[in-house]
Amino acid sequence: MTDGAAILLSRHLARSQPSVTSAQDAGVLRKVLEQAYARLTSFDPGYAWTSGQWMTERPGGSDVSRTETLARLGSEEELKADENTFASAADSVDMPLGPWFIDGFKWFSSATDADMVVLLAQTQKGLSAFYAPMKRTVVGVGGKRTPVMNGVCISRLKNKMGTKGLPTAELEIKGMRGWLLGEEGRGVREISAILNATRLWTAVGATGSWGRGLAVAKAYCQVRKIKGEQVLAENRQHVRWLAEEAVKYRAATHLAFLGVALLGISEWGVEVAAKGTRAGEWLPRDKQEAEILLRILTPVMKAQCSLAATLGLRECMESLGGVGYCENNEDDGLMNIARLLRDSSVNSIWEGTSNILAEDFVRATRGQVGGRAIEALGTMLDKMLEVASLRFAEHVETIKQTWHDLRTFLTTKKEVEALYRGKGLLRSMEDIVCAALLLVDACCTQGEVERVIADRWLASRISKKKHLLSDTSALTESEIDKQILFGSSAIRAVRRDSKL
Repeated sequence: MTDGAAILLSRHLARSQPSVTSAQDAGVLRKVLEQAYARLTSFDPGYAWTSGQWMTERPGGSDVSRTETLARLGSEEELKADENTFASAADSVDMPLGPWFIDGFKWFSSATDADMVVLLAQTQKGLSAFYAPMKRTVVGVGGKRTPVMNGVCISRLKNKMGTKGLPTAELEIKGMRGWLLGEEGRGVREISAILNATRLWTAVGATGSWGRGLAVAKAYCQVRKIKGEQVLAENRQHVRWLAEEAVKYRAATHLAFLGVALLGISEWGVEVAAKGTRAGEWLPRDKQEAEILLRILTPVMKAQCSLAATLGLRECMESLGGVGYCENNEDDGLMNIARLLRDSSVNSIWEGTSNILAEDFVRATRGQVGGRAIEALGTMLDKMLEVASLRFAEHVETIKQTWHDLRTFLTTKKEVEALYRGKGLLRSMEDIVCAALLLVDACCTQGEVERVIADRWLASRISKKKHLLSDTSALTESEIDKQILFGSSAIRAVRRDSKL
């Protein structure tokens, strides 16, 4: 949320005027946003700020169109009275408070202990975005300056399934002073800059937790004895199970970091973002094209990586048996997959459930902008498949046909039909993009493991040939399983003494 807020403020600072409304002093607002941006991007913990993002309310949940929080422009008399009450019109870092008064109730507000917030509220012209500091200054007797909450009162903290360390609260907002960002009635468009960042962070964070769970599962199976001196890592069925999870994890990681690469290109250009990599052969060269691709792929990354990671962590927990079901808080929770699973579960809910993201994806494929996005994606896939065509001609044709079918559906079916099949469309897009990424990855090495990973992904997600019915012997495949799970140099699991 902090990164997303920094992106949003930087876009306003790049304009000649940070806000188009005449009710706000553009020069003062610029100074306020410059101060906030400097703190959001600082590495000094004594100076740096974090940001919250408040959208969710009781009536609508993820549907922000039902927002009930109201914002109104204060009159000169109201602003003067407010200043007299606090003997100050400055925030906690002596920046001027905005001329808008915000009142309402936010039902699910993450980062309650942040230093600033970007929030949505209704004005006379519709849903709008606002910047507000969390604290303002009150001047007491003798001129003593004390920071107090800027019209925010915590109603109660949420008793959540996971992410216990992050305070999430129901907040009553009364007389909060803030600044309008952009135009009135264009709040969703403004806050989408934050959503793109937070959704990408969610995809990357989800796969990171999944990777941690797999690391624990791999380490455990090398020490857990099952038959005499045999360890789980020598049980072919167990290794195959985890190897299949490793294939899914590899695909999800490629998908998430494709988003990272596209974001890098949109901000810095491909020469910087892809420097020293072979990905420059197929990544978009144009910043605007990268932004368009992010618009269509971000919902896919956030939805699919989040869900896959949660399901994957459940598999990792099961692979440890009863040990996985326990909290395992010893050694600072190094083996606590149960906590990872609880914390990861929120990823498929916050910043839009899978249904919301499916609708967002469908909207991104509509109209002129949607047509450009589909065209840009087709161009990138063509370049990726061209890289893979010499080694994987059959796979390339399979992906091309699958992409042709999906593209035809997206461009010819009515929106109501696409929305009905939205979650399936997310899955199909994930299948295609991950297949292309895995093939490109396999072309970057002469090893066998990457090729098998790509084979297995296509067999399970795209090809009609089922990997379960493979003619390859169990002995041969089990050796490949070990390589997928433990790495090419770890054909045989290392025996270690168990500490459990």
